[in-house]
Amino acid sequence: MHHYYKFLGEKYEYTFLGAPGSGKGTQSKNIENKFNIPQISTGDLLRAETSSGSVMGQELKNIMSSGQFVSDEIVLQLVSKKLPLMNVKMVLY
Repeated sequence: MHHYYKFLGEKYEYTFLGAPGSGKGTQSKNIENKFNIPQISTGDLLRAETSSGSVMGQELKNIMSSGQFVSDEIVLQLVSKKLPLMNVKMVLY
């Protein structure tokens, strides 16, 4: 999980690695709250899409239920779909 944002002209990068439940999302939320920077969680995007009942959601459900990794291409499609809706200049992802 790689995190990047710009703050006051400076570039900051964060990488959160760990097993499920180890606190990656918690730490991202802490940074989001402290600096007022929106966060994008790819896990949240994947869960929302699978719950939506869309064609892509069904494909994702099949991929994830079989234990396969979701391709970068699909994750980038979901992030690209989300970014314009956020209407912000900085994003933590």
